[in-house]
Amino acid sequence: MSYNNYLDADAAWNCVCEFNKPTCVIVKHTNPCGVALRDDIIEAYKLSVKANPVSAFGGMVAFNIEVDEDLAKEIREFRSPTDGETRMFYEIVVAPKYSKKGLEILRGKSKTLSILEASKNKKGKLSLRQVGGGWLPQDSDD
Repeated sequence: MSYNNYLDADAAWNCVCEFNKPTCVIVKHTNPCGVALRDDIIEAYKLSVKANPVSAFGGMVAFNIEVDEDLAKEIREFRSPTDGETRMFYEIVVAPKYSKKGLEILRGKSKTLSILEASKNKKGKLSLRQVGGGWLPQDSDD
């Protein structure tokens, strides 16, 4: 993964963790380009993509619940709303966990897809930001 991939995955993960309902966040260049929460995670995923399908293409997709077989199939097969034909391409999918079948399906999507499993950040961590000549520390925004 590249430096930018790590930053984008972190931005997507931090954003999706802000929500309690099933949520999907799509990030490209550290900016959310689609966020949706619904009781049905597949509906949330589709709405996230439809928010900005051009920017979502090649982005990072994060979920705050397990990626199961049905969601993995949707991620693998969903077509871009811009033309209805092109399969959506993502660099990274990040979630708290994956079912065995869901993981198997995602692994077949693309040889370049990174699949990350992440834990929710602990509260009270120090946040650092690099600036010219040094670092800026602050308490994390919990």
